[in-house]
Amino acid sequence: PLQREHLELSREVLGPEHPNTLTALSKYVVGLTMLHRDADAEPMARACWEGMHKVFGSAHSSSLQALGIYAEILRRLGRGEEAE
Repeated sequence: PLQREHLELSREVLGPEHPNTLTALSKYVVGLTMLHRDADAEPMARACWEGMHKVFGSAHSSSLQALGIYAEILRRLGRGEEAE
C-alpha cells in the first residue's frame, strides 16, 4: 500500500511524466514482480518504459533499465517473442 500511495501522490503532485514519478512507477513495478504479480505489473512496466523513453530518450540508463524490466516481465508471462 505504501508504494502505491507514493506513486499516486507523485502523479498528483508532480505529474505523470516527472522523473520522480517515473522512478516511483518503476519501483512499484519491481515490487509487484517480487510478489509474483507479473500480470498486474506488465501494463505499468510498459507505461514506465514509454515514459522514460519519452522523457529521457532511448539511450538513457533509466530508459534502458525500464526496457529490461518490461522485457523480463514479458518473458515471465510466456511472451518471450515480444521480449526478444
